[in-house]
Amino acid sequence: MAQNTITGNVTDGANGQPLVGANVTVKGTSQSTYAGLHGNFTIEVAELPVELLFSFPGYQTVELMATAAQPANVTLNPLG
Repeated sequence: MAQNTITGNVTDGANGQPLVGANVTVKGTSQSTYAGLHGNFTIEVAELPVELLFSFPGYQTVELMATAAQPANVTLNPLG
């Protein structure tokens, strides 16, 4: 089965800094990865488009429909 690569970046909505360690999960599965040192991530998926969930403790979870054609860049906002 062919794999599709989705890349992107996760940042903090309060200060624009990378959210190192933010979780990126394919919705409805256990497939996930984490944002690296500069907030960048890469995840391989079987089918496109795919719905991704972005989460980080103390921040609102964001859902995004992603394709390989465009980077999945997301900003997470603090709770409260």
